[in-house]
Order: sequence, then structure tokens, then C-alpha cells
Amino acid sequence: MVSINIGVSSSLLGNRVRYDGRESKDTFIRYILSKHATLI
Repeated sequence: MVSINIGVSSSLLGNRVRYDGRESKDTFIRYILSKHATLI
């Protein structure tokens, strides 16, 4: 949960963060971000 929160804050800053080396999680984070804030 903590790593996800850090990833979200980093994504909000415009930085791409790798979580467990899986891009699927990055896509999942973008999906959540698109719901809360449309930045992309």
C-alpha cells in the first residue's frame, strides 16, 4: 500500500516509477489516477 502511495505521488510529479518491475502495475496506477485526476 505504501509503495502504491509513493508511486501515485511520483506520477503526479510527472515521474515514471517502476514498482515491482512490472509495467502492469504502472498501468493500474494510471487507471486510478485517471479516475481521481486527469493529468494524462
